[in-house]
Amino acid sequence: MIQHFKFKPLYNSKLPGWQLNFYNKSIYYEVIYNSDGSLTCVSPKDMVLDEQLEKEIQALMAFHVYD
Repeated sequence: MIQHFKFKPLYNSKLPGWQLNFYNKSIYYEVIYNSDGSLTCVSPKDMVLDEQLEKEIQALMAFHVYD
């Protein structure tokens, strides 16, 4: 379960892309949400996001950004 979810634009309001910060299972994540909807995990380094976590992130972004 994602906790303490925060996001901010990477560039400006005209260019899509967001930096996300959150905790999941006591691990702090920094993730880039790219304009095409893909996710790039910045921290922890070389972490591969599992499918369930990606779905949760997509749902949160749909609710907060695209609503």
